[in-house]
Amino acid sequence: MWTFGPLGFAAPLALLALIALPLIWLVVRAIPPRPQERIFPPAEILRELPETEETLAKAPPWLAMFRALAITLVILGLAGPTLNPPQIIDQRPLLIVIDNGWTAAPVWRQISEEAAKAARSSNGEVRVIFTAPQNSDVTSADVLLPQAASARIAAAIPQPILSDHKKTIRRLEGLPKDQRIVWFSDNVGRPGTVDLATALKRSGSLKLRVITSPAVAITRVEANSKGYSLGLARTSGAQNEVVLEAIDSRSRALASAQRGVSGDGVMLPVEPTLTRDVAALRVSDIRTAGGVFLLDAFDRRVRAGLVGARQDDQPLLSDAHYLEEALRPFSEISRGPIDRLTQAGLDVILLPDAGALPARDETALKEFVERGGMLVRFAGPRLIAAGESPLLPAPVLSEARTLRGALAWDNAGRLSPFDPKGPFAGLSIAADAQVNQVAVLSPNVE
Repeated sequence: MWTFGPLGFAAPLALLALIALPLIWLVVRAIPPRPQERIFPPAEILRELPETEETLAKAPPWLAMFRALAITLVILGLAGPTLNPPQIIDQRPLLIVIDNGWTAAPVWRQISEEAAKAARSSNGEVRVIFTAPQNSDVTSADVLLPQAASARIAAAIPQPILSDHKKTIRRLEGLPKDQRIVWFSDNVGRPGTVDLATALKRSGSLKLRVITSPAVAITRVEANSKGYSLGLARTSGAQNEVVLEAIDSRSRALASAQRGVSGDGVMLPVEPTLTRDVAALRVSDIRTAGGVFLLDAFDRRVRAGLVGARQDDQPLLSDAHYLEEALRPFSEISRGPIDRLTQAGLDVILLPDAGALPARDETALKEFVERGGMLVRFAGPRLIAAGESPLLPAPVLSEARTLRGALAWDNAGRLSPFDPKGPFAGLSIAADAQVNQVAVLSPNVE
């Protein structure tokens, strides 16, 4: 049985006779010449007969078309037409595979509706496999009735992770081999995609339904003095330009810019005064989990305060000058007195070698530390002479310890390599850099 809409044909091979219609058209148009009327005797008729060949006359077009239509109807009748023929029911098990990672989120409604419809139309048992499982129930390929499978698909939601096609292959083990398979793909290639397609073809007759998703992902983020440099990647269905936003913890936009999608580096300018409040970067016009990059302390540009005024006349004689030059590429530096820096909402305050601080400044720094700020003090002769201070973990001994002398070991005072996991990882140490004296905390503190 071959169907064409509501019309079916019991013998569809008979329709191949329609190919001969052009030849039949030429045949049915030919008719013999019109007979001539002559008076007897026969001898006169024979004498006047022409000796040249005569061309057959042509039938009128309407007659030829009528004859061709009659032959067409005969051919269609031999094909056994049937109105609304019964459908052939496929009783094989149905396996529905759905890509439900974050890349499918923009088109999830279409994927969910089509997959649920495919489950309801099944006449046998149905199994559903999600390539990004959301819980243990969905992970297993249980045998379901069509309505139960449709309800499970309708209740599913896209997950904020990538689909794992390698794990999906392992879940095909033990399933029937001769089955119908429909794979709803988001058209995003990932490791194991080709292997999954091969495994599905071995398990039965595969029908691939590709629904392209316009997804854009933020692949990397680097903070700099102007804002953030982002790496972007997009699917084939996504637009070439997107709107990037820097948002705070309440999802309020602090900065935005329209940029082209590029993996080399896209700049999102952010004012230095706002970088402290930036909690995440996102692609605002295509909302997916991959289009949001959450920032932590390592991704933000640190706002540091340096105690002390600039000495423009002799900057090389100032301790603060070298600290500022070393930290400028990695943080926002503010210089000024202690009372102003402690109220500026900074992340860290750097205090070069200083002696006893005024009570007012000491109290301001203590409150700054109690609010969660970080205070970094640098040791020197002034710190040793200051003695005890609430801003030190323990009292400092009154004399510095000398590391260079006749009784010192060979490598005394040389700097060891920095911890590869520490904040100074990757910094090179000059060969002539050495420490001659160190400030030592009192060991008699309980």
